[in-house]
Amino acid sequence: MLNDPSIEVVGEAATGTAGVELAHQLSPNVILMDVNLPDIDGLVATEEIKREMPEVSVIIVTGDDSRRYIRRAIDAGATGYLMKGSTREVLIQAVKMVHAGGSLIDASLLSSLAHDANEESGEAGRENIDK
Repeated sequence: MLNDPSIEVVGEAATGTAGVELAHQLSPNVILMDVNLPDIDGLVATEEIKREMPEVSVIIVTGDDSRRYIRRAIDAGATGYLMKGSTREVLIQAVKMVHAGGSLIDASLLSSLAHDANEESGEAGRENIDK
């Protein structure tokens, strides 16, 4: 899916632990990380990578649209969050975008995050008024 002259795939790992080790060995610019991995989940792996290699951009690619996972991904330092099933073109553009310093969240997930943020800011405002 990443067959593009401007992208060089330098490695692949089947587990979170192997992904962390490979990241340290290869120092990639961008990592595509699944959440559901056989040993440590991709969000824990992302935290470990970002702690020691903050310059690396990590895009979570998952089938899970849970807001909890999205928030955890952001807290772990992920630069992007894409749903599995994204087209090849979307994936290539995502890699290019985060490599250039941008960040992204799959458009289908933005409205639910915005809704949560509005609810939270409304609750905080009500708490301040009640006090």
